[in-house]
Amino acid sequence: MDSFSTPNTTNRFGIPASPANYIAPGKRPVSSMAPLIIMEKHNQRIQQVLGGSAIDSPHLHSQLLPQEVIAENDILKRLKDRGHNITCGAFGGSTIQGIEWRNEVNQYWANCDIRKGGAPDGIS
Repeated sequence: MDSFSTPNTTNRFGIPASPANYIAPGKRPVSSMAPLIIMEKHNQRIQQVLGGSAIDSPHLHSQLLPQEVIAENDILKRLKDRGHNITCGAFGGSTIQGIEWRNEVNQYWANCDIRKGGAPDGIS
């Protein structure tokens, strides 16, 4: 629900709520989260799902306003070398969960972001 806006509030970055993102029945939040699934044009077979292997990789977060990048320590030097302004700290922003179907073993595999403190779970 954090991706939605609540009237007369600000988010944790101090940005006022956006009317375009107010909570409403059947509405989806406007979000920068965009999973990407690449499919073959003719038979719609899935070719690639981007992001799955990167779930446990270091993260960056840019809120735009304030204009700063929140980054994990593992990648700070390379960003600083490119001229980015960095805020250091524990990453408490977005987390990622992923799931994939593996035909060769006829089952789902899942992964949860280790920074969240959760674990994948499901039913078959």
